[in-house]
Amino acid sequence: MLLSLYPDVLARVRAEHDAHFPPDLSATAELLAADPTKTNAMSYTNAVLKETLRFFPIGFTIRQAPPGVTHLDWAGRRWPVADLMVVPCAHATHMDPKVWGPDAGSFRPDRFLDDEAGKGEGEGEGKGGGAGGEEEGTRHRFAWRPFERGPRACIAQDLAMDELRIMLVLTARWFDFETVVEGTTRRVEYMDLDQKVGDLAFQMVGMEARPRHDMRMKVRLRDQVA
Repeated sequence: MLLSLYPDVLARVRAEHDAHFPPDLSATAELLAADPTKTNAMSYTNAVLKETLRFFPIGFTIRQAPPGVTHLDWAGRRWPVADLMVVPCAHATHMDPKVWGPDAGSFRPDRFLDDEAGKGEGEGEGKGGGAGGEEEGTRHRFAWRPFERGPRACIAQDLAMDELRIMLVLTARWFDFETVVEGTTRRVEYMDLDQKVGDLAFQMVGMEARPRHDMRMKVRLRDQVA
């Protein structure tokens, strides 16, 4: 959905795939089967997936306050947390300008490339949150949490990222996707996707995140050069 709304981002994704894989779909699939780790080198594709997951985090976790912490001060109010289940809201953190800057509501994959340029060793995803100090690039290393963080983070998050990269490699250059849902009414202040795709800008959360309604798309086979 997002790539159909941002053709400049899609063009860069396709260019990166052209640089790493042959133009033939079957040859690309064979190369991936022989070496699935080849997708790890695609920094921009990875940034696009991370930015997508920032807008649409996958799941959540249930925590409890640390010993001795009885309340949380937020938005001018005091909230009790002692002996209560606490559910961190990744979406609220992901859309917070205090964490992600004034363009928090904009789809900008380059923010993750900026992070890569500004941090040391350690990817920062998987294995409970990554290596290094509290700051990762230009922001706290726990700011991005679509799989949650710490000891209760999704144990399969690295596999999930591998699968997402592979699926994108096998579709982006051969198909065009177009959203069929449009939106014009502004419902929230923190982003503008609702004005582009209506209800698809929002998720429903149960055991897993999913679109509020069916993800209806037009799919077209692209003209192939080779």
